[in-house]
Amino acid sequence: MRACRFLTSSLLVLAIHLNAQEIVKNPSKPANPKAGRILSLKEELRITDAGGEFFFQYPFNLKVGPDGSLYFRDRDELIRLDGRGRFLRNYYRKGQGPGELNNVSGFECVGDLLLVHSNNPGKLVWFDVQGRADKEISLSEVGRLEFIFHAGDTSYFFKQGLIEPSRGAVPVAVPHFLLAVFDDAKQKRELTSFPVRTLAVGGAMLWDSIQAAVMDGRFVFVTHSNPYSIKVFDCLARSLLRTFSRPYKRVGRPKDSRPGSITTSDGTRYVMPGSEYLNDVGAMFVAKDKLWIQTSTKDPDKGALFDVFDVDGRYVDMFYLKTGGRLLAVDGDAVFIVERMPDEILNIAKYRILN
Repeated sequence: MRACRFLTSSLLVLAIHLNAQEIVKNPSKPANPKAGRILSLKEELRITDAGGEFFFQYPFNLKVGPDGSLYFRDRDELIRLDGRGRFLRNYYRKGQGPGELNNVSGFECVGDLLLVHSNNPGKLVWFDVQGRADKEISLSEVGRLEFIFHAGDTSYFFKQGLIEPSRGAVPVAVPHFLLAVFDDAKQKRELTSFPVRTLAVGGAMLWDSIQAAVMDGRFVFVTHSNPYSIKVFDCLARSLLRTFSRPYKRVGRPKDSRPGSITTSDGTRYVMPGSEYLNDVGAMFVAKDKLWIQTSTKDPDKGALFDVFDVDGRYVDMFYLKTGGRLLAVDGDAVFIVERMPDEILNIAKYRILN
């Protein structure tokens, strides 16, 4: 039996590499015989806003810098902490002038600089370690963008295509373009697009979420539809490598959770078809050379179910993560989790994975 499994796995790998844009259909169970375990965690650091230099409202988009600094976004905040969680600075200065930020869509550590993308007006700003604006270029002519990542001399974004109103509650596929913009902003290139179901009624819109996770500053994992499906785009080769999935039992929306809907000016309420289910993919994280997918499945005793894939789309592992909060980021063998304390105050806790 073990030899047969090895042969099947080898043939799958060969097929993937021989045929780009391969559709990889995985079995329902991952390769790791220890799949299904609960990760054991040990707390290493707890960050609070008790000092008053910043405030937690909904912290997200946490990243670890090359020197171990911690960066995260919150409402009207782009915070940098040192590796021990001590406040260093807030880069966010609301406004439209030089070095000011109005609507941050993302950021990236680029050497000793922090690259920040802001909309309205659209621009890229490079900040030095002291928080001073070192360089700034305008992207206002490109329109509204959602920052994904930066590599080499290029920034990558999602740009939503035009929406044509549908007749009645009929979803339409709206393209979201993967856009490459060089650091001088003079060269721009649409690399590919991902259709996203959109309900456009009377000017109101509602769409399935589009998410991205980046590995090695090159491979972009994208989920943009239900049911469960992930695409891998190689930004260096500028090609779609593959689409992968695995059999997944969809999770119904809780009875006390209202499905996504739109109420137009005349009082008509439209419900997005399929919104009786939760999104199969709740979030994606890159952990070393693997992709973690937080699914919609939760077990009251074990926690949230995570699937693990490699860049070839193979379903290699599965585990449960039982925490008292929301997974914010993964960094090597550590995870950062936003936790709500009994007094309703938010903390960010860093845990080391033991198993």
